[in-house]
Amino acid sequence: MSAKNILLKLLGCRLDDISNISEQAWAEIIDIANKQHVTAYLYYHLKEIEALGLIPAKSKDTLFQSFKQSTFRNMALMAEFKRITNAFMEKGIPVIGLKGLHLVSNIYPHIGLRFMRDLDILVPLDKMKVAYDCTTKLGYQCDKVITKQDFSAPHHHLYQQFHPDKNIILELHRSLTEEKNIDMDKLWENAKDKDNGFYFDTEDLLLHLCIHISYNDLFKIDIRHYLDINLILQNRTIDWEQFLNRVENTELTRGVLLVFDITSRLFGLRLPNEVESIIVRNKSHEESMKYAIEFMWKYDKSSKGYKQYKSKLFISDEPIVRRFFRRIFITKDELSFHYSLDSDSRKVYLYYFRRVYDLFSRHFVDTFRSKTNLRLIDNITKTKMLYAYLFDK
Repeated sequence: MSAKNILLKLLGCRLDDISNISEQAWAEIIDIANKQHVTAYLYYHLKEIEALGLIPAKSKDTLFQSFKQSTFRNMALMAEFKRITNAFMEKGIPVIGLKGLHLVSNIYPHIGLRFMRDLDILVPLDKMKVAYDCTTKLGYQCDKVITKQDFSAPHHHLYQQFHPDKNIILELHRSLTEEKNIDMDKLWENAKDKDNGFYFDTEDLLLHLCIHISYNDLFKIDIRHYLDINLILQNRTIDWEQFLNRVENTELTRGVLLVFDITSRLFGLRLPNEVESIIVRNKSHEESMKYAIEFMWKYDKSSKGYKQYKSKLFISDEPIVRRFFRRIFITKDELSFHYSLDSDSRKVYLYYFRRVYDLFSRHFVDTFRSKTNLRLIDNITKTKMLYAYLFDK
């Protein structure tokens, strides 16, 4: 059995006998788990089945150190989230913690088991400006000059902020996705009040995570995100009629069902009849699932090809020259947004020359590689296929 398959069975709690796994195999399993950000959870599972004594001492120590570091890191992130939440509440700003912020305290049995890289916080659109001003007072900085246009831009979150002393990255979200329309007023209405803050009900949490995997990241994610889905499906009561109605209303059914089917395949999970009965496993679905799993195993943020692997730049079939000129001659409002300028200033027009330089310096090499590098061409082809399947194109 390969290291990948052993890891999948361990994460899915389908492998209790580990006595025959070699020391070399354990090293490979842990290396994969590190890249997939599930090392701390792997340690917890082995401890739960009282199997830590059966693995090599070096591997056991590596797992424990990962668990300990993850615990301390998450404790610091959760404390910072509480600090931000308290400051927001004083200003009358409702807050919902997204992804890991919710999962570590509501889904996972221990705070250190779910890897978190940064803070993703959802606030109402009309509170974005006040929330941003509040975070700057809390010590957060931004590489981009934030102007009034940033608060009405179509992107679903503001430009990243960072705290130089705490080494924490923060993203203020106004919505869950920019690809599809979500009724944010209804989402806030569904949110539950807890300790002067808010959190998603189970149905919206599940919807949010499925959207993040499929429509936001085009399945360029690690197995950690599927583990989230697996744990929710196994340990939470879900109103399936309500959930599927919400999905249908947002026209996201195809991507959500693909996430469920991949989770079922990875962890040996039996899907509920309400979901199983509406999955259409045709050729496009099966190919999409295959490519999505391929992308998952390729995930490695430490690799040199990570930026190109994650990029959505090459999805379009539009000719390069036409696309390049279209991206140069964007609207005046778009140009002023990108360069943090006053849209009423005549200086904006001078930045079209800057735009040409930036596009060449940023994308010329990648565009050339997209036509000559076989590995990148393969990634682009499969990304386009997944995109077409999700958006029915």
